This record gives sequence, structure tokens and C-alpha cells, in this order.
Amino acid sequence: MMEYEESRTREEDINKTAIVKELSVSDLVKNGKEWNYEWITTAGKDHWLASTWKILYGNSPVFSQTSCEVTAAMIRWKFGCDDWIELEKMKFKDVMDKYLLFQITIGTNDVDQEHVITIYKNHIIQSYFDRYPIRATRIDKQLIKAIDNISSLTSYLEITGGMEYYENIDELKVFYWVPV
Repeated sequence: MMEYEESRTREEDINKTAIVKELSVSDLVKNGKEWNYEWITTAGKDHWLASTWKILYGNSPVFSQTSCEVTAAMIRWKFGCDDWIELEKMKFKDVMDKYLLFQITIGTNDVDQEHVITIYKNHIIQSYFDRYPIRATRIDKQLIKAIDNISSLTSYLEITGGMEYYENIDELKVFYWVPV
């Protein structure tokens, strides 16, 4: 972690300026299912996720409540962060030390995504399609190690709370996205 002068705090030096609103982790979890639905029917109504929800899933609450991408989009919307950039060649701990809020896509490249999670206030916030709605997990050393070593089944299971993934597991990478 970086050293700070006595007059500055970590939160003053990180991407807090990009965050329009500040929410608690517990608010995100408590209201997540409702906010996911609100996003997909209002701000996200023209997004490809809303089309997928309507056409492929017949407006099923399972999709709106458990899609990791809907959850990530809802979080971006709730924080008022519309513009995000990808960070390259960084380790998870370095990103976490510098940014209060960021998202990680997990996939074989930055377009082909298997899963997306949000990191906020030292928690992983995520849902997993058809398995569980939004929840938060406090980040510990084991999770940091898992994120930095994503291309193993053990790491993927650790990050996602036991969800299995076998297709091209050895090709998985993490991509960091921060609001600007």
C-alpha cells in the first residue's frame, strides 16, 4: 500500500472523484435485485442486456436478478459512472490500492467475457447467472491470490463462490476497468 502524508487519506487520493454517488456495500446487496430490475427497465432499457432479457428470457426475474453483467451495469449506473477505461498490466493489489471502485472482467480477452465482478470498499460484489443474486465477499489474501492466478479452476471457484467453469480455463485472464 502507498504511503500517505498525514493531511491526506487513501480515499482522497483514489478514484473517488469519478464516483458521482457513494453507496454502502450493504445497500448494494440489500437493494441489488430491485435495482437490477430498475436498471434493466429504465436506464438500460435500450441496452443489449435488456433485449436479451426480453427476447431470450421472456422478462424472467432470474436473468435480471442474477446476471453478472446486469449487476455490473446497475452498479455503474447507481454510482453515476458512465465512462470507464481499461487498465493494462497491473496486479490486483496495485489496482485495489489505487482505486476505491473498479470492475474486473474475466475471460479469454477483453471482449469475450465469462464473468464480471465489481470491487468496492475491499469487497467483491457479484451475482452469478441462474445461481445467486447480488452478494458481497470481503477480500482477503486468498482472494487476491486467486484473482492474480485466474487461469486455474481453484482460483475461479474461489472468486465466484463455487461456480464451475471448464472451457479454456487455462486461457482465462482478468481485465481491470476503472471509472474516469
